[in-house]
Amino acid sequence: MIQALSEDPVIESLDIRERTVLKQRILSEIQGRMLEGIVLLETMMRWPGKEVFVLQFALGEFDMVVFDPEKLECEIFEIKHSKVRAREQA
Repeated sequence: MIQALSEDPVIESLDIRERTVLKQRILSEIQGRMLEGIVLLETMMRWPGKEVFVLQFALGEFDMVVFDPEKLECEIFEIKHSKVRAREQA
């Protein structure tokens, strides 16, 4: 995917710094999505009696919802591929 984008005429017209930033951003997004998938799968395997899913809505999403059908409770999680905690994401 990165290679295909690198060959795009619009991308090729960017200077090397802009291309580097763009590639890093794309790779970070891919890594973040992969991390979310791994966390969801590991959580599903750990608690097979609970429903684990992503909840999408018009203005965003909850990265992971864990629903306990016995207790009728949900826990909601934000999954980040970052070392920085952002208070506005809590």
